Amino acid sequence: MNGHCVVSIAMRIPLLKGDEIKYITIPLGYKLYDKTSTKLQLARNLIETVMPELSDLQVVLLCDSWFTKKPLLEVLDMYDNLKIIGALRSDTALFGLKPDPTGKPGRPMSIQRHRRFSELDFLVKWCIYFNNFLYS
Repeated sequence: MNGHCVVSIAMRIPLLKGDEIKYITIPLGYKLYDKTSTKLQLARNLIETVMPELSDLQVVLLCDSWFTKKPLLEVLDMYDNLKIIGALRSDTALFGLKPDPTGKPGRPMSIQRHRRFSELDFLVKWCIYFNNFLYS
């Protein structure tokens, strides 16, 4: 094997040391990517393995823009105590919520105009990034 890709998950625990907060990092799991499943599936499996043990804690998943995609974001709906902080790719399409039923006959508009993340101004990007307003 010339190169390898490993998907890993670790837990960081804050500790108060004097006047400062220091963190210790504990690795929880590693999976070697071997093309039998995607890296997103490997990450999701690691999260689903660890989350039942962390049911009493608030968990924040920190990841890069490669992992903020639908297959991994769907796991957020499974756990109330799981939040995510991750960058969005510049070509990510953002859609609004479906409109409320109008009560009129016929099908409501299902195709909405989407906006590219790169079209938004800095303040909106900041709010999206820090408030988990992620759509892919």
